[in-house]
Amino acid sequence: MINSRSLAASLMSDSMIRRGFSPGSSGHGVKDYPTFVDAADILIDSDEISQSKGKKGVLLLADGSRFEGKLFGSETISQGELVFITGMTGYQESLTDPSFAGQILTFTWPLLGNYGIIPGQSESSRVHPRGVICKQVMKIPDHRDSIGSVHDFLKLHNVPGIENIDTRELTKKVREFGTLLCAFGPLEKEEEISSLSVSKAYPNPFNPSTNLEYSILNSGLVKVTVFDVTGRQVSVIENTYKDAGDYNVIWNAQNNTSGIYYIQILSGNDVKTQKVVLLK
Repeated sequence: MINSRSLAASLMSDSMIRRGFSPGSSGHGVKDYPTFVDAADILIDSDEISQSKGKKGVLLLADGSRFEGKLFGSETISQGELVFITGMTGYQESLTDPSFAGQILTFTWPLLGNYGIIPGQSESSRVHPRGVICKQVMKIPDHRDSIGSVHDFLKLHNVPGIENIDTRELTKKVREFGTLLCAFGPLEKEEEISSLSVSKAYPNPFNPSTNLEYSILNSGLVKVTVFDVTGRQVSVIENTYKDAGDYNVIWNAQNNTSGIYYIQILSGNDVKTQKVVLLK
C-alpha cells in the first residue's frame, strides 16, 4: 500500500507533482513567471489519508428549518450566511475563491468531489468558505492527478462539511429569503449550535397583531426587527438586554398594509427569522 500522496499521484500520472500556482507558466516564451502557494499544497505535504467517519450532524437555518446529515472534513461547528453555487465542476476553484469568505457554501449539483483535488488548480492559498453543504461527497475520487479527496482537503484546512442534505430545498429558501444565516455541526452539540429557538408566530395570517414566542440560552442583547419583502426595515419591536429564558413579543401592524413580512430576532451571533402574513 502506498501511503504517500505525492508518490501515488506521480506514479499514476507519470510526472512529478506540481507545487504552487504559477499564472503565465503555460504562456509561449514566458520564462520568469511568479509562483504562489496553492491551497492543494497542504495535501502534498501531508501523508495522512483518512476516510470520513460519517458522524451525524445537524444544520439549523435562521427561519427555524432543521436538517440532519453526515459530517465530513473538520467535524466542528460553523455558522455564516447561506449561499449556493450551481456548477457541475470547478468545486476546487469555488472552495478557494475569496469571494465566498465567511459564508456557508452549498453545492446544488448532487455529487461533490468526483475527480478529487488537483495540484495547481486552486484560486488561492486556502479554503475560504466557513463550511460546505452538499447532497453527497465522493469518498474515493477517480482522477489520475488527484492528490486527495474533498474530505481530506477540508479537514486539513479545518473547514467542516455536511452531506445528505436536501440542497434543492436550501436553494429555494435562499431564493425566498435572500440573506439567510445558518449553523451546523455535530448532532450531539445541537443545543450549543443554536442558542436561540423560535416558535411559530400565531395567529398567522393575522390582523392586526401577531405573537412570537422565543427562548434564549445565553443572556445578552436581543433585537427584534420587522422587515417587508423588499428588505426594508418596518419596525424595531425590541432592542434590550435580556437574561436567558422564555419570552414572547407582540407586533401590532395596525398601521401597516396587507402583505408578507419577516420578524427577525437577533441574540448574540444567532439570528432567527419568522415569515408572517398580514391580511386586512
